[in-house]
Amino acid sequence: MNLVDTIRYGLAGLLVYIALNGVPEQVKILEPYSGPLIHINEAAAVMETQDRQGLSEALTAASKMLVDKANLLKTTEDLQEFIKGTISFGYTSFSLKQYPKVAAEIQKELESSVGTTVQTLTPEIKEDVAKKLSELSRAVK
Repeated sequence: MNLVDTIRYGLAGLLVYIALNGVPEQVKILEPYSGPLIHINEAAAVMETQDRQGLSEALTAASKMLVDKANLLKTTEDLQEFIKGTISFGYTSFSLKQYPKVAAEIQKELESSVGTTVQTLTPEIKEDVAKKLSELSRAVK
């Protein structure tokens, strides 16, 4: 067997591997978070990896669902209940008791957007909260 045959067999083997297993995925190297919510990122550093991932996904889902085409959220109280429900639904590994500092920091950030009093929910508040939820997701991850 000469060099040309060896290369051909190698390429044939590679094609068979790709046909059976697909193209190998590139490993993504995550850069450290450097956004405006660095204090959230630092607080979340104590969380287990799967808990961080779950919370991050819940925050992302909440930000995407705030489009609210049916206009079901009418007050900031509705918005607060929506956020609580979205974050806790399906992500039981995230616990206030287990990560009280993370929960407190997230609550503080959301209160800065939503407010602490019940008021009519404006499109501007919705948009601000959606952006905040999205940024929180990146900071937690």
